[in-house]
Amino acid sequence: MLRDAKPQVRQYAVKALKAYGTASKCALSDLRDLAISPVEPEYNNRDAKLAVETIEEALRIAEKQAVHCCQRCGVELEADEFARSQKAFQRPFCAYCFDEVFLERRNFETKGELQKKIRSKDGTWVQSGGERLIAEILAEENIRYRYDERFRILDGYAIRPDFYLPEFDIYIEYWGMTTADYKIGMLKKQQLYQQQGKRLISLYPEDQPRMKSVLMTKLEQYR
Repeated sequence: MLRDAKPQVRQYAVKALKAYGTASKCALSDLRDLAISPVEPEYNNRDAKLAVETIEEALRIAEKQAVHCCQRCGVELEADEFARSQKAFQRPFCAYCFDEVFLERRNFETKGELQKKIRSKDGTWVQSGGERLIAEILAEENIRYRYDERFRILDGYAIRPDFYLPEFDIYIEYWGMTTADYKIGMLKKQQLYQQQGKRLISLYPEDQPRMKSVLMTKLEQYR
């Protein structure tokens, strides 16, 4: 799978190997090669590097050369617990706390899914009129996108960008609210993008009357 012709297949293989921790020891050599390959997509270089780090740390835990404790309850982790929680959350959780966090996250995501009540012309369900405009513009321009991607890890944080353009490695956020808490979250999220060198297009409610012009102009800056 790591040598499949399709980079997306190699990406899925890397993520699966990362989750298996010590059981993936035999794949370390191939993963290291993938992490530094100049012809590999950047996202595969990055994921392979993270997989190597996780597997090596799991091996150290198994050999009692390293100790990690659950972030929630403080219990010492087994190697497989460390690997599984790193893949899912980029946080150390024991098996019990992992299940609790997983349920909390699933409930949160379910609430998010229920808020998607507006359908764009290409069939994507979104949460606001502004997001519908963006989805329809991207579809009209034949720009492939992913809406509300679940796990984009930036500096250890799991974020869900409104739109991600895989062909350009560009993120789009529609900042549609004005409450104090929302603005604090917005600034934190923008800071994470900046710190990680991610290409971000920010759009706002006032852009709606000329959304296509604003979006395409900002996108052109990155092409």
